[in-house]
Amino acid sequence: MNLINFKNEKLKKDRIGSYKLPAGKTCPFAGVCSEWCYAKTGTFRFKSVKAIQEITLKATKLGCFVNLMVEEININKGRMSALRIHSAGDFYSQAYFDKWLEIAYKVPFMRLYAYTTSLPFIRWDMLPNNFTIIQSSEGKIPPDKRRKHSVVFPTEEEAIEAGYTLANKSDLVVFEATKIGLVAHGEKAKLVGRV
Repeated sequence: MNLINFKNEKLKKDRIGSYKLPAGKTCPFAGVCSEWCYAKTGTFRFKSVKAIQEITLKATKLGCFVNLMVEEININKGRMSALRIHSAGDFYSQAYFDKWLEIAYKVPFMRLYAYTTSLPFIRWDMLPNNFTIIQSSEGKIPPDKRRKHSVVFPTEEEAIEAGYTLANKSDLVVFEATKIGLVAHGEKAKLVGRV
């Protein structure tokens, strides 16, 4: 079963695999981001992409999901520098987040990371060193800005002026920076300006 994706242009240049779920229906704490979510546009709207996301969502509900992911990570460890959990979608329940926590403990050699609005599910005191959580500021629950977090800005200049490290060209910055800036594109930039 191929649950890890290597087609994202931004991620693959840094050898980052991704795991994606259907956006919206797996985002219980999405706030204004649901209005301009990139994972509801472009290729994400293709039937074939939606079908794959439904398969990955069903996989998360299997009793063997942890073992499936550990096996896939092991198979792909030579081609991946990291795994982005949810290049689309989010942690939709405590039980689902806990599965990723278990996976992280079983693959200490692999860096896992996720942008999330599902802050109530995060077990901060249990995160192993290889599991990085980036709190998304556009959710219903404001992030603790003393911890790693991201903010979406209308322009690169505004992100830099606010003291944020840009992650639009490479996600690898999430492993060093605490304040991560993302820049909205096209029409979404107008909506982001309202945040």
